[in-house]
Amino acid sequence: MRNVITPLVALAAAILIGFRGPELCVLFVEFAAPVAISSYPMAAQMNGDGELAGQLVVSTTALSIATMFIGVFILKTFGWM
Repeated sequence: MRNVITPLVALAAAILIGFRGPELCVLFVEFAAPVAISSYPMAAQMNGDGELAGQLVVSTTALSIATMFIGVFILKTFGWM
């Protein structure tokens, strides 16, 4: 969800509002970015589920490689970026 649905919803709204070019690119990168690495030590320090936080960091980072490429490709194809 973090790497696919959130950027789709956010970019659809931004395109409908009228964002184009560099502004749309910035919004895409902002919403498609993986989970912050600092979430793992914070979760572990606050007696949260540090293992889950670590898994989220790894999985979203790995998945963002593909989603960033595909997202930029689609934005360029339609001439929005």
